[in-house]
Amino acid sequence: WRRNETFFLSLWHKTTPSKDAQMILLRRVAMFCVGTVTAIALVGASLPRQWLVIRRVTIAAPPERIHPFVVSLQQWPEWTAWNKSMDPQLRITYEGSPEGVGSRKIWVGPELGHGLIELTSVDLQEGIRYNAAIAGEIVNGGGSILYKRLNNATEVEWTDEGRLPPIVGGFVRWSIESNLTVAIDKSLATLKGLVEASKPTVIPQTDRSRRRSP
Repeated sequence: WRRNETFFLSLWHKTTPSKDAQMILLRRVAMFCVGTVTAIALVGASLPRQWLVIRRVTIAAPPERIHPFVVSLQQWPEWTAWNKSMDPQLRITYEGSPEGVGSRKIWVGPELGHGLIELTSVDLQEGIRYNAAIAGEIVNGGGSILYKRLNNATEVEWTDEGRLPPIVGGFVRWSIESNLTVAIDKSLATLKGLVEASKPTVIPQTDRSRRRSP
């Protein structure tokens, strides 16, 4: 047993690198890690950080029937994909007027994070435009939901765009665009179903005759 112990101790001392060799190895490992991180940062900085998603749907209704669902941010959880079905612990607050320019929707949740949307333009015939802050309260995106009147229908075009933070943004841009495409398509399909199922406002005949009389 003592012979075996002596043999293994001698083998350990022969194979264990010296302190100088250990320092050289550590320097090489550190240089490799720094070089790898630098290369990743350079690649990320060179990748595009802007996202842009444009999706459309045709709804068998005029803009007047679509607009109430779009202009009221308080109705967005009913038809957009970003609601409690995606984030059960989502908390939403609203600021400003219920409808119109300056209306704001602020959300906080473990899945959807923290962000806000603020309407910057509202028009019954054209649609809406908005600014958005994703992952905070600093505006880094925006978009529009616009109407194009057709013969017996309306084409609704949703555009969402923004700019992601440096380095990391370049690597996640494709994922952001892919997830947005799926979510916006789902939202527009739900909006189409709600609008087409809703009944158009009909003015009673008595009211019509009163309005025509001088």
